Amino acid sequence: AHYDHWSELMENLLQAKGLFNMIEDGFDEPTARALVALTEAQKAQIEEKQQKDHKVKHYLFRAIDRTVFEKILDRRNAKIIWDSLKTKYGGKCEKSNAKCPMTRFRVAADERRRKYFRIL
Repeated sequence: AHYDHWSELMENLLQAKGLFNMIEDGFDEPTARALVALTEAQKAQIEEKQQKDHKVKHYLFRAIDRTVFEKILDRRNAKIIWDSLKTKYGGKCEKSNAKCPMTRFRVAADERRRKYFRIL
């Protein structure tokens, strides 16, 4: 299935970037009230996690079609997005199904990967 291929590629990319823990553990934005009680060191850790979550969301959004993006109603964090995609497409898109929205990744992935890894 395309989702299986897509998710394996994405997991590998996120593991290589040291970001897959954001999918496994998730990240919930603390409330303004909770932030007041934190030390500066704790606030710095929160900011670091926020930045990592935004990076993962960026990778995910770049790897999906706009029609898939629009179906993700809750985009608060990377884990929610990942779980939403898994629930919606996990095991449902067959290789022969040309209408599967995850095919965009397969079709354009090779070119994007070549461009992306040339930059690194």
